[in-house]
Amino acid sequence: MEKRRRCSGTCKIDQLPDDVINLILSQLTVAEALRTSVLSQRWQNMWHSIVCLDFNSSTVLPLESLDDLLFNDYSPKHKQDWYISWVNKVLEGSLASPGQDLKELKIHHLLNACHQHQIDKWIHFPMAKRIESLHFELRSYTGKFSYGVDQYQLCEEAWFNSPTGLSNIRCLKSLTLSCVKFTTQFMNFIFTNCSLLELLSIEYLGAQTGPEISVSSYPVHLKRLRICSTYDNMLLNLCAPNLTSFEYRGPRLSPDKVDVPKLVDLSVGLSRHILKHLKPFWSRLSQLESLELQPHWERTLKLNHIPKLYKLKRLTLHLGWDPSALCSEFIQFMKACPLLENFILKMVVNCSVPRLRTAAAGCPSKVCL
Repeated sequence: MEKRRRCSGTCKIDQLPDDVINLILSQLTVAEALRTSVLSQRWQNMWHSIVCLDFNSSTVLPLESLDDLLFNDYSPKHKQDWYISWVNKVLEGSLASPGQDLKELKIHHLLNACHQHQIDKWIHFPMAKRIESLHFELRSYTGKFSYGVDQYQLCEEAWFNSPTGLSNIRCLKSLTLSCVKFTTQFMNFIFTNCSLLELLSIEYLGAQTGPEISVSSYPVHLKRLRICSTYDNMLLNLCAPNLTSFEYRGPRLSPDKVDVPKLVDLSVGLSRHILKHLKPFWSRLSQLESLELQPHWERTLKLNHIPKLYKLKRLTLHLGWDPSALCSEFIQFMKACPLLENFILKMVVNCSVPRLRTAAAGCPSKVCL
């Protein structure tokens, strides 16, 4: 591919203020920002100023273009080698800009335990750049991931070995771990040291057993918690004074203690007994504004046993079967929600729900199906 000529010093794009250029770069993906380096000599290193690095392999430019921009004569043999080299090149360039803090780092690619040493090195980068949001999703864009012992394990040693120490970890406000193994000790380490943590999202898949998470006392700023697990009762305690949103997907949820005085958004599912997922939050149901339920092929939901939800405005149900047999339950549930504005029904099968529409029309609030 023929390379474009660089702009001369008199190009108008070269005369833009740094603030305007940084604003333009902030709207681009990492790969798009890298392409701007060919515009002119001034733009060659301006991409170092981007504050959000999203390394999603499914959204990058074709391999030939990235090779031309970054690697010159580099010819990777495997996709993992190419991805690792790409991330390393960008991180090295970003580290070349002293004093430039970053807001976000996302690693999204199919990597596993074979890349343990390399991924551990990437941990040092957010520590040096005082990153606020860290996202590890070690699976392909098609959803494929490594199982069991082949999964990468995130350990606190990688954080302790950072050249900058643990002082910058306190800047972390958002942590997402998907298809990554970790221990109970590691999660306690995060809760103890990340005092500003507001969002925690965990997808622990492909294992029969795993860590036990106890959310209590330490994450005082935690506002949003999401847990998706493939084994029973990953959550032991949930005591978070400022938690407003909680989502759980797993076979069983039975924490020993729950204290969430500010909870307004609850989403639970993938259980054969959906009411058992709701039981730990029974005393807080009346304060909910949004409720999402995803039962596991239950033919009866017993929604009529739920107490009055005086503040509920949005109700979402995910069903994998024809819901016509549940119409009476839906009607009773909607009558128990006087302020309900949106009733969203998501189904795997195609079927009409005329009785639900009739019931919705008779509700005191405006309900959208």
